[in-house]
Amino acid sequence: MHEFLSTGWGLAIFIAFDVIAAFAVVAIGYRLLFKRLFDILFSAIALIFTAPAFLWVYVKYRTYKKGGGEVDGFLRVDPAVGKKGETVKMTTFQTKRADGEVAGEYGKGLEERALRTLPRLIDVFWGRASFVGVAPVCFEDAAFLDDAQEGRYAARIGLISPLKEAQKSGKPEAWLEAETEYAQGYTLFTDTRVFFGWLLSKIRAEKAPATTLSYAKSLQERGIITKEEYDSVLESAADEAKEFYATQKPTRK
Repeated sequence: MHEFLSTGWGLAIFIAFDVIAAFAVVAIGYRLLFKRLFDILFSAIALIFTAPAFLWVYVKYRTYKKGGGEVDGFLRVDPAVGKKGETVKMTTFQTKRADGEVAGEYGKGLEERALRTLPRLIDVFWGRASFVGVAPVCFEDAAFLDDAQEGRYAARIGLISPLKEAQKSGKPEAWLEAETEYAQGYTLFTDTRVFFGWLLSKIRAEKAPATTLSYAKSLQERGIITKEEYDSVLESAADEAKEFYATQKPTRK
C-alpha cells in the first residue's frame, strides 16, 4: 500500500475513491441527516455574510421610526402549514403599516431590493424551512388537501421551490402533484438540480411564471366546492391566523 500511495497515480486513485465513498455516504443519508446539516451550515454562513444587510435594514428602520414613519415592527412573523402538517413561523422584514399599506420609502425600498424575505435564512437555521423544499401553504388551502396531496408534508417549506414547470400550467393540482412527488422522493441530486436551475434563472434574470396558488379559491371558482363551504373554511382559517398572531404580539411590535 505504501508503494502504491507513493506514486502519483496511486495517490490520485486513493483520493478519488475517498471522495466517491464520501459522496455516496452523503447521498444515502441525505434525507435522514445531511439535508438538515447542510441547511444549518449554509444558513449560518449566509447569515454571517448578510449580517451587514440586516444591520443596514435595522438602521433604516430606526431612522424611519424616528422621523415619524409608521411601520408595524421590525420583523413580521406569518403562519404557514409546513412539515408534518404543523403550523410554522415564516419570518420577513416588516414593510407595512398597521393598516396594511406599504410603509413609505422604507417599505418600498425593501421590496424593490428584494430584501423583505432575507430573514427567512433564520427560519432555515432553526429548521422551520429549508433552502430547497415545498411552497408554503395557507390554512384555507391546507383544509382542502386530500390524503395523496398531504404527501407534500414530508418535506419542509423551501426558500427555493422545484415547481417552476408546474406553475406554468396555472393549475393548483399541478403544483400540488409536483410538490408531493418532490417531497416523497427528493434526493441530493434533485435538490442540487433545483438549486442550480434556480441560480441559472437568476443569472439570466428570468421572471418567475405567473401563477395563482390559492387552491381553495380555485376549487370554489370551478364549482368543486360551494361558496358556503369556501366561506366556512375561510372563516375558520381567519380564526386560526388570528390565534397565531395573538401569540406573536410581543415579537411583532
